[in-house]
Amino acid sequence: MAKESKSTTTEADIKVDKKDTKQAAAEVKETKAAETVKADSKQEEPKKEEPKKTQAKPKKAVKEKTNNVKKEPVVAELFVQYDDDSAGAQEAKVADIVAKVKAEYIAQGHRESSIKSLQIYMKPQMWKAYYVINNKIEGNIDLF
Repeated sequence: MAKESKSTTTEADIKVDKKDTKQAAAEVKETKAAETVKADSKQEEPKKEEPKKTQAKPKKAVKEKTNNVKKEPVVAELFVQYDDDSAGAQEAKVADIVAKVKAEYIAQGHRESSIKSLQIYMKPQMWKAYYVINNKIEGNIDLF
């Protein structure tokens, strides 16, 4: 009979051990959940500091707006000067010469928008400016 009581106690012990393992597993889950909550709260804390950094950004934007002053490109004025003993000193603006070449081209029946390339060769000794438009049409105008 003593044997029977030993076997029942061991069965009871096993049942208690099973309950203990279930409780231990539940406790482990709870501790893991608590650790993740702590980790999440640690991750949230640095996020609170970020708005302070974003407050500095508008100051930078203000600086950028003041630095965005548009500057107009520098336009150079070019002049051709020629000193001839018989005629004296002569001067012509390059922009005026280009305008004369375009006017001559338009007078020949072409459109100004059809000009893709324009080369002008100035020869003050001959008082002429020679031009080539679109590598096809050649001509000359008086320089002075």
